[in-house]
Amino acid sequence: MDIKDLIIKKRNKEELSLDEIEYFINSYTNGEILEEQAASLLTLMYINGLSIEEMSILTNKVAETGKLQDLYKYSDSIIEYHPIGGLGDKILIVLMAICSAIKIPFVKIVDREIGFLDKLVGIAGNKLETDFDEIRDKVNKKDIVIINEPDNIAPLEKKFYMLRKNIACNDDISLIAMSLMSQKIALGMKNIVFDITYGENAYVKTFKEAKKLAQYLIKMGKELKKGVKCVISEEQAPIGKFFGNTLELKEAKEILQNVMTDDVKEYILNVGNSILSLVNETNTKDQNQKLILEVIENGTAYQKLEEFLDQNGNYDVMSAEHIVPVKSDFSGYIEEIDVSIIRKISVELNSIRYNKDDYLDMGAGLEFCKTVGDKVSKEDVLGYVHTNDMNKIDDAVKSLQEAFIISNKKVKKSSRIKEII
Repeated sequence: MDIKDLIIKKRNKEELSLDEIEYFINSYTNGEILEEQAASLLTLMYINGLSIEEMSILTNKVAETGKLQDLYKYSDSIIEYHPIGGLGDKILIVLMAICSAIKIPFVKIVDREIGFLDKLVGIAGNKLETDFDEIRDKVNKKDIVIINEPDNIAPLEKKFYMLRKNIACNDDISLIAMSLMSQKIALGMKNIVFDITYGENAYVKTFKEAKKLAQYLIKMGKELKKGVKCVISEEQAPIGKFFGNTLELKEAKEILQNVMTDDVKEYILNVGNSILSLVNETNTKDQNQKLILEVIENGTAYQKLEEFLDQNGNYDVMSAEHIVPVKSDFSGYIEEIDVSIIRKISVELNSIRYNKDDYLDMGAGLEFCKTVGDKVSKEDVLGYVHTNDMNKIDDAVKSLQEAFIISNKKVKKSSRIKEII
């Protein structure tokens, strides 16, 4: 077999067989084919697409390039919630506490998701798990488990990720699906909820692409005997009141004390129902949502978050030295809060990192007093800039004003959740 034959075959829009895909994976892993040949084949997969059968074979073979773990053997009710894009790691923090309170072991694998990692490591001094005996014990206790993804878990997926990035194929829906599922298979995950956010500035750009990705993941889940649900949401604005490390942890605590915005409540109830429905298929949506509200209202979910933070080191909720109001220059209705500007401000404030080595100001961030659909008058406070650096205030205030797109026409509030599959 020759890699050039596979390239020609895919160029002619033909389907690759199990043996051919296995040959490609083994040869690339062993360094027996050129990097440009691998890039050529991935580019043709990007252009001409992959069938579900090809994707399933490729996913399994990529997963098998490293050490396979079987987390499922510890408990058949383990859940992983995997957000794809969006601004709202607080939702993940809230859901892991809710699941633990409902006696569902919540396992989160972190690697490239430096935003979520910052909140737990930067604030809580969190110790990421790598010892699978300790993971088993925590799962048995129905605890929250945060795993630092070992290097030997699907190592070829990481090589493919970088290769796709370097050849501008990182937005291919079928290859994204393969990447996501190969990691889950390698770790032995059974129940997964993917939260796919789409928007102009998100990883997935349109509803059509988000639905296509969801359908791929669902089909692959069935093919690979995994329980998979997908929540499709639109990135119309940051969710909730805050964006930034300490601020989002503070908001997560407030949410678990039953103080939350309407968009957060809707999101938690719907995503939470998707999680619970994978574990207990006999429960109705109303029963699941009632259970979620119960563990919030009786304080057990809040207690689970506090226990998790206490177990993993002392933490200090740091506040920024300067909190500056941002006022509206116009009257009207908020049509959009431009997420690309929010990300840009946050990088400049050092409240999020663009690169892993960037300095992080744990107290910095943004606060939102208004959201899409709200009526505003001139001089109304739209939000606040939180920073420890006086030199960054003027630019951040001006940019946050620009992020709020205000229309003369009334804007109807709509759900950010567009479909659950």
